Amino acid sequence: MISIGWGAWGETGRAADEALQAALAQDGMGVLSDAEGLWHLEQALSRGTPYRLAMRVLTEHLDDGRKQLLGLQRETARQPAVPVAGKPAKAVQAQAPDLSADKLADAGTVEQWLAAQIAAQLRLDDSSRLSAKRDLVQLGLDSLLFLELSSTIQRRLGVRLDAEQAYREMTIAGLSRLISRQAAQATEGPSQPTRLLHDAAGRFQPFPLTPIQHAYWLGRTSLIDYGGVACHVLFEWDLRHDQFDLKRFEQAWNALIQRHDMLRMVIGDDGQQRILEHVPEYRIERSSLSALSADEQERALAQTRQELSYRVLPAERWPLFELIASELDGERYRLHMNLDLLLFDVQSFKVMMDDLAAFYRGGSPDPLQITFRDYVLGEQARRQTEDWLRSWCYWQDLLAELPPAPSLPQSNGDPDGYQPSFTTYQATLDRQSWTTLKEEWRSWG
Repeated sequence: MISIGWGAWGETGRAADEALQAALAQDGMGVLSDAEGLWHLEQALSRGTPYRLAMRVLTEHLDDGRKQLLGLQRETARQPAVPVAGKPAKAVQAQAPDLSADKLADAGTVEQWLAAQIAAQLRLDDSSRLSAKRDLVQLGLDSLLFLELSSTIQRRLGVRLDAEQAYREMTIAGLSRLISRQAAQATEGPSQPTRLLHDAAGRFQPFPLTPIQHAYWLGRTSLIDYGGVACHVLFEWDLRHDQFDLKRFEQAWNALIQRHDMLRMVIGDDGQQRILEHVPEYRIERSSLSALSADEQERALAQTRQELSYRVLPAERWPLFELIASELDGERYRLHMNLDLLLFDVQSFKVMMDDLAAFYRGGSPDPLQITFRDYVLGEQARRQTEDWLRSWCYWQDLLAELPPAPSLPQSNGDPDGYQPSFTTYQATLDRQSWTTLKEEWRSWG
């Protein structure tokens, strides 16, 4: 189950009314475009998180209470952290929890504390009138209020609620037992890592994109400004037929496709990736330039490079790579290799190239014991462990204290219909400047 706390959609529904949008803005809520709303939905489905808040917040109109909830302002009992210009802020000392560890183990004490918080949220006059077994959803604790309550519990008790477990028994008694249980588990110390096992039965079933894959996938679309660009890598080699056999290389590449599942990966409209069990044998495309003059060959090679550099291969269709041989004459050719980075990262590319070289030499690498799907699902499972949740809470608390992203110059042009182009710039620091810069970084801690 995934719970999404939605803000207002400004292009459809009631919130499309300009007067209502103005009223919402006075309370600190902006509106989402349809594209932004769909993006949040894709994020929630692809990441598999129990809950998500999808809302545009106008911080200049928020009251102090809402700013504290969103981590934009510290509670009045705590001193605000003032970052030193040019240096990252230090982590602030955590506020002491409202209940000590021994009291967190007492479900009755937790019930009293929780009843007071919920009564304040729901604006009830007397918390004692709240029944411990009353369904809080029926009482008015919607998904947005639950997110606020969960944030309060995390901030003031040091316990992060598992939303999926919380919704199984959304009562004061149920939540109190969950808080006591998760607080006890948090004191047991780090758990041992689970050994990754191969899921042979589910090998060809869909599985989520990783965050970086999801970013690459969205960047290929027009959903974001300056999108429509594939994150890929293009290699070119000038080779001779008598030194590098193209037919033998093609056979090695097909062996590589069978060995590495991700070379048979496609992405569906739902944002899930899956491995194709069977694919046809891949043939390297040949382009004959032997009848052209030397200048014409150079122009043709440059044109091929330009086309491959800005090509966006459809992610829903195999393959997400291209191999092209431009024949220059009977002896020489240029091999172009265009690989989409949805398939691999730098380290796995090195593994893949080592295996390709082994197949070309006639070798047979040992069978792989796990797949990328096994890794992704194992990583998803780790996010439900106490160790991972504690780390997540630590960085969420620290996030508000970190300096913002650098303010980079942006084009003033209209991004709609714009085809981005890329230029690589390179500079070198002299030894003294580099030494001074490293010393400054060390002084930051």
